[in-house]
Amino acid sequence: MPPIPWSEHEVQRISKLFRSMTVLQGNEASESRLTDMADRGELAAFDMIHLATHSVFDVYPERSALVFAPSDSAGTGGHDGHIEAKDILSLWNLGAHVVTVSGCETSQWNGRGEFLGPAQAMLGAGARSIVGSMWRVQDRATALFMVRFYENLLGAYTGSRLGLEGKPLALPMALREAKIWLRDYIEPDGTRPFEHPVHWSGFVLVGFP
Repeated sequence: MPPIPWSEHEVQRISKLFRSMTVLQGNEASESRLTDMADRGELAAFDMIHLATHSVFDVYPERSALVFAPSDSAGTGGHDGHIEAKDILSLWNLGAHVVTVSGCETSQWNGRGEFLGPAQAMLGAGARSIVGSMWRVQDRATALFMVRFYENLLGAYTGSRLGLEGKPLALPMALREAKIWLRDYIEPDGTRPFEHPVHWSGFVLVGFP
């Protein structure tokens, strides 16, 4: 899979907003590491989980997958880096209030009110709510959006946002404010590169906030 240049910026900025966190990047963010954490029940201890990675959508939803590093740099050891929805559903035990998956097409919708793939699987594995994307998203726009979203969610900001000052916003409010902010984001040259809804309207909240 091609690299996601802004994902490192995204993870580093978000991690600084937390007092306590576990950060896995590069080869540490591997299929085998996540599988081991799931087997030991460690994933259930996290109240928030953020995954900045690729996803692969399959016409068979249970085969849709999130893409992590393989078990080693050579990709050997029986791991290709893909964790499929059926594996999440059967092997993961989550207790998170929110799991955010900032890659492309992580909350696919079938048009009948049903979300498919990793989002549905994580809800089935115990997550209370999922934030994901319904279509392909732009790398830098996503990184900026996610940092803003977590600032809202944790109250890690100054000034007023949606009428509140320095206080955590509820999940739907945190998502809505980040969308408005990205839509109106202005570059130093005065342009608004992310004004089009394709950059921000695809991020959705699924579950029970």
